[in-house]
Amino acid sequence: MAERENQVNKEKQEMEHLKADAEADLKKAEPALVAAELGLANLTKDKLAVVKSYSTPPGGVDVVLNAVMILLNKEASWAVAKKELADTSFLQKLQTIDKGRVPINTLKRIEKLTQDPKM
Repeated sequence: MAERENQVNKEKQEMEHLKADAEADLKKAEPALVAAELGLANLTKDKLAVVKSYSTPPGGVDVVLNAVMILLNKEASWAVAKKELADTSFLQKLQTIDKGRVPINTLKRIEKLTQDPKM
């Protein structure tokens, strides 16, 4: 019985450690999430049309669109982003991404992009 209790206590400590790590990661990510939400709230179809009109995206725009393509499970490239920008439901797709269900591996891929000073 004592052995089982020790195991339970050990697992409880591990869970508390995981929880603390997750909360720390969330705290680091929250400013980027708030900024992304504000940016999305100001995004319009007209602004998307301007971005789509570029033959080559300005610095930083390519980084942001690569992150968006990763969120949409698409290839992170300007060619794919341009096709997505042409989709009439693109803005709606962005607005309906379930932020709470983004897979960890996707977040890790995006994290690399968010460290880019151009972003």
